[in-house]
Amino acid sequence: MSALQIKCILLGLLISGGMLIPGNIPNIITASKLKIGSREWARLGIPLGLSSMAIYFVILNI
Repeated sequence: MSALQIKCILLGLLISGGMLIPGNIPNIITASKLKIGSREWARLGIPLGLSSMAIYFVILNI
């Protein structure tokens, strides 16, 4: 694998981990502080995360 492929994979994992509350402990803590549930976070997090991943993909592959 090339360095660019590894970088793209790592960025994808980093972004996709932040899309949903069950992804990691900081998301769970933040959601509880903001008093929002998984469903509310998913409505915001999934579209935002997918668009971020698409933007990073385009930027890294130009």
